[in-house]
Amino acid sequence: MASCLSVFLLGVFAGHAVAQSATCTRLTGGCSAGNAHNAALRGAAARFDAELVYNSENSNAVVFSSFLDGDSLAQLSYSCRDGSNPPAIGGSAISSLVQQVFSCPNQCGSVALPGNPQCGLGVLVVEGANSMPCFAKAINVAPQGVRPGPKPRSGSFTFLGCYTDSINARVLTAGSVTAANMTVDECVRLARGFKYAGLEYSV
Repeated sequence: MASCLSVFLLGVFAGHAVAQSATCTRLTGGCSAGNAHNAALRGAAARFDAELVYNSENSNAVVFSSFLDGDSLAQLSYSCRDGSNPPAIGGSAISSLVQQVFSCPNQCGSVALPGNPQCGLGVLVVEGANSMPCFAKAINVAPQGVRPGPKPRSGSFTFLGCYTDSINARVLTAGSVTAANMTVDECVRLARGFKYAGLEYSV
């Protein structure tokens, strides 16, 4: 079964359709041991830098991170169902998605992007991967990100910086709009009449 997991990882997201709600997975050979592989999963998640953006129009169709802890290989895959390049996303947004999958009983599964059920994050674990030749190139892979260049102005709004919030402690609380192709200019247009505007899961 483990030899099939690398193919399944790319397709783990295929059955997920509800944004912001993790679909949990149970597979023998890694995704059936509760939180026994938590160190490997946290290692793979930590490879995403909160200050970098992952994927762009010229990047790969799959953003991949993995971490080997002992004999357990954790794999995180950011992709789209149709094989297209997923939208650019910040490392902190990926961390939020990972936390949702970590709430699963076996810490494996997938979660869609808010407003874009076609793309999201898949998380799997393989036991014994370091002794399987087919996983040699999938061990300890770091995702490639870039440092974003903020748009200094949009309309009457001026860029102030990047801030961290959470579902339970929002920085901006007056309202929100979710859209698959949100941009700075569209967000500012929608925020007409407000003093502040902000984006998440976007750049």
